[in-house]
Amino acid sequence: MSYSDDGLTIANALTNHQVLAVSDGSLKLGLGTSAFVIEATNNPYRISGANQVPGPILPGDSHRCELAGLFAIVLTIHCVCTHHQISHGSARIACDNQQAIHLFDPEYIPDPNHRHFDLVSAILSYTRLTPIMWDAFHVKGHQDNKSTATQTLSRAAQLNIDMDRKAKQYWRHLFVHNHNPPSFDPASLPIHGEGWQLWQGDQKVINPSVNNLYSIIQDPISQNWWIRHNHIPPHLSTELDWSSSADATARLPLSKQKWALKSASANCGVGTTLVEWGYQQDAQCPRCGELESTAHVFRCRGEGANEIWTKGIHQLQVYLDNNMTNPRLSSLLVDCLSRWRNFQPISPDSFHPSTRELVQQQHLIGWQNLLEGLPTKLWRRIQHDYYSQQAIRRSSRRWIRGLLLKLHHLGYSMWKHRNDVKHKTIRPRHQRARLLLDQEIVTEYIKGTTQLLPGDHGMLRHNLATLIAKPPSFKTAWLLNITTARQRYQRIQQHDDSLCTISENTSLLLQWMRGIPP
Repeated sequence: MSYSDDGLTIANALTNHQVLAVSDGSLKLGLGTSAFVIEATNNPYRISGANQVPGPILPGDSHRCELAGLFAIVLTIHCVCTHHQISHGSARIACDNQQAIHLFDPEYIPDPNHRHFDLVSAILSYTRLTPIMWDAFHVKGHQDNKSTATQTLSRAAQLNIDMDRKAKQYWRHLFVHNHNPPSFDPASLPIHGEGWQLWQGDQKVINPSVNNLYSIIQDPISQNWWIRHNHIPPHLSTELDWSSSADATARLPLSKQKWALKSASANCGVGTTLVEWGYQQDAQCPRCGELESTAHVFRCRGEGANEIWTKGIHQLQVYLDNNMTNPRLSSLLVDCLSRWRNFQPISPDSFHPSTRELVQQQHLIGWQNLLEGLPTKLWRRIQHDYYSQQAIRRSSRRWIRGLLLKLHHLGYSMWKHRNDVKHKTIRPRHQRARLLLDQEIVTEYIKGTTQLLPGDHGMLRHNLATLIAKPPSFKTAWLLNITTARQRYQRIQQHDDSLCTISENTSLLLQWMRGIPP
């Protein structure tokens, strides 16, 4: 930070309502910086500075960088007011982030659900401790990219351009002068004025909402379940992008969320589980006749399955192209999914060096797991770097969320097609089941009214031909009813026989008690 005269000029300008402050941020490769300036509008004096944004920072989350710049402004002005004992005044603050301007509303109440609750709390703390009025307004950003001459812009717009450049300069300074490039996940740090803090190990919980706290407590338990049941390798559990998986799953309807969980845990109604549950006698796939597991639903090459898969891959490719996906990621994703489905080997060494680690990690985690919503963190990281290198103003968070949703739709379309074939087409299994049902009905019909109570004789009011022509649901219900009726008749008969035996034994006992010889 640079300043002179101990901030006296700014102190006087605050009292005279002649202070303009502007900040801007920069984010690239997971490293965030911000720059700010506080100047007196009646002379060229200024206080300016730059800082590194504390973590955690999600890829593409520039909002935290904007908040870091605003925090530097309010903290510096608070220090000036405290040092020079300022009791009244005002400052105008310009920001190109409209969402951040709301923090200076006197009636604004911080919400723990806010993604950056720690910085928001710190900013609010100093705006309310400082005895001046705050006037925040929006200024359009990046106006130097337009044809408008810079000198014709407002002073706030000019300063915004200047701070954008200085934030980028400071980013380059940190990146170049550090012996080790800054971490993709910058360190979490306490922020002065934020109040109570919640930490999970060395990571600060920056938004301690109920949902977030619940996830912190329960997510490790859920993740350990997947590890114990051999769904994911234990040493790669920390490399999974759990947050993106949760983000994408939350966008699905509840019915599809349930299906995704059942499919991933191998507890949906496929052949192997239906046999285990006693609903089928064989585990054959309704499309191809092979042993059907959850993985087979995606890999099946039977009746119409290839066409559904090809259509889903085409839709996936369209999404990748429309969202400016890294070409290497796009090609390897389609290639590896196709190889996995066709039982072909996948060699990480055959891919570009920049993506080999990704292929290796995802291969160990499982391509079916990717299809069901469990990607490695490298997908998002590599795509974020590509956006940054190509100066594409897009969010890798939205990209990975959309990708996981497309993969879910691909898997679900295979499941839906399988169900359509199973339930809307008469398969050999169905024919065998219907024939067996008709045989059991004929057997019961031939028995007639024997072993039926008089009130149940009406079950035989239909002739046999009419009964056989009824729908399967009616025939199944009829067979169940008449079987139950015969069982009821047998129970009554057994009960009557027992009563006779009991009566005879009771009579003999009474005779013995009265001294009457038997």
